[in-house]
Amino acid sequence: MKLEIKKTLPAIILVLFCFFVFAPTVSAFSTNLIVCGTSPTSVPPPPPGTSHPCDFADLVTLGANFVSLLIVYSVPIAVISFIYAGVLYLTSQGNPGQISKAHGIFKTTAVGFVIVLSAWLVVYAITSALLNSTFSPFI
Repeated sequence: MKLEIKKTLPAIILVLFCFFVFAPTVSAFSTNLIVCGTSPTSVPPPPPGTSHPCDFADLVTLGANFVSLLIVYSVPIAVISFIYAGVLYLTSQGNPGQISKAHGIFKTTAVGFVIVLSAWLVVYAITSALLNSTFSPFI
């Protein structure tokens, strides 16, 4: 019984840590993810107190908001992965298996983060081309 608690306690702590780190971002982005009916940038702008139907600009804005949310989540995950790989590398004590595992984590994290940033770049280029020049995907 005591062994099971020792194995599950780090997992529970990790889940609680992730919840408290990511919960504020979810609540902050949940209001801005879908902008139908609330966007003052549509032409012509809706009268105060009314909403407008979804149009193409709202769809593109949804994609930009989703990718921005993805970046907000990927940065702490990448940092945690890099820290874990660094600790694994420093505590390997010359063990080639641990060193190669740390190198694999470094490589996988770097490639994944580059993919996320590339997705942001593609979405930013598309939104800049398809929407007016005052559009900014930064939230």
